[in-house]
Amino acid sequence: MVSRWTITVVPDARAEIYKVPRGKAADVTDAISALGKDPKPEGSEEIEEEPNIYKIQVGEYTIEYELIEQDKEVKILVVR
Repeated sequence: MVSRWTITVVPDARAEIYKVPRGKAADVTDAISALGKDPKPEGSEEIEEEPNIYKIQVGEYTIEYELIEQDKEVKILVVR
């Protein structure tokens, strides 16, 4: 059985998601949803200066997120 992670989105990131054009928004939201199944997908990178902060690239957009292992939470911090 695949363990699910809870996804939360900070308010600033949520506002950034709303600014993504419709044609690309589905790709961004699909990638965020997929983090609930696999929070370290192929191509994800840990940000060196920030422990437990990762980023993924979705087309021209970068999604930065924090992994909170003890709570099995993926917290979306930035979408740009």
